[in-house]
Amino acid sequence: MNYFGTVLEDFVTGKKGYLENLIMSTFTKIVPIVLVLCIGLAQSSHAQSQRQLDDVKLAMKAGSSKELVKFFSDMIEINISGSQADYSKNQAEFVIRDFFKKNTPVDFEVIHKGESKDGLRYAIATYKSDSGNFRVLIRGKLVENEFKIYNLDFTKE
Repeated sequence: MNYFGTVLEDFVTGKKGYLENLIMSTFTKIVPIVLVLCIGLAQSSHAQSQRQLDDVKLAMKAGSSKELVKFFSDMIEINISGSQADYSKNQAEFVIRDFFKKNTPVDFEVIHKGESKDGLRYAIATYKSDSGNFRVLIRGKLVENEFKIYNLDFTKE
């Protein structure tokens, strides 16, 4: 009798055996694979987010509003030493370009970064310019696996 016939016979007669073993065998093979895939996806998402934060850092160091705006949400709140407003992505590029012109970058260093349990991410940094230093708070979130900045705060030190 073939395997299917044995399984069918065991099922009809109420015997436990092949079918139960088949289910357990399949289950014990699938669960580890699913776990590995989930962990891999989580690590991949975190690594991509880290690369994007590194790209934000490079854009700030270079004073490139064009590169920095790639990480902005469609609407972003910008605060520069108490002057706060909400801007569209396009408007924000002009505001940041003007900031970089008035405060030419010398260095940009991330001091601390973190993430809330809701997936909101933040970084605290120091922006050193030829006209003084600023404490920078960057707030963002993952949108379709991309880090998007929704708030950028520059406070003169």
